[in-house]
Amino acid sequence: MRARKNKMATGTSSQNEASGSAEDNVDRLKQLYPAVDEEETPLPRSWSPKDKFNFIGLGQNNLRVHYKGVGKTHKDAASVRATHPIPASCGIYYFEVKVISKGRDGYMGIGLSAQGVNMNRLPGWDKQSYGYHGDDGNSFCSSGAGQSYGPTFTTGDTIGCCVNLIDHTCFYTKNGVSLGRWMILS
Repeated sequence: MRARKNKMATGTSSQNEASGSAEDNVDRLKQLYPAVDEEETPLPRSWSPKDKFNFIGLGQNNLRVHYKGVGKTHKDAASVRATHPIPASCGIYYFEVKVISKGRDGYMGIGLSAQGVNMNRLPGWDKQSYGYHGDDGNSFCSSGAGQSYGPTFTTGDTIGCCVNLIDHTCFYTKNGVSLGRWMILS
């Protein structure tokens, strides 16, 4: 997912499947985000079939992402945005991604970025984007140079991303365990 000005969203290589009925999910979101006016600023609920690089395929009602490229170099990277950015009125927003398959090399990232960031890149490599990468466990903050952050992740892992739009920080979880505060978002 990606974002508009002052609204953050996420990019990833695979997404977990929705659980429960659609009505249950809507009710849960209303409880979690009572300040969000969904008519004016809808919450991100699925991946955008229009806002993705061509190496990305979508399935299961745009809840599952799969990579279709060759993945041999950084030039083969690809991202996808959500259908909507995270509304600033959320204050704090959390999402999870379940890795169904790491692919050949586990070369994937989960993160946040501004609208307009290149979709032929992993999150964190470019300005106004932030990512946690599975192949090396590094965090990337608007730069191609990563910093040590957490463990690597792979097939079967669930990665959570929490963005705090109030104090402009972010943290990740791996299989439900917090990896600690990561960065200040600019």
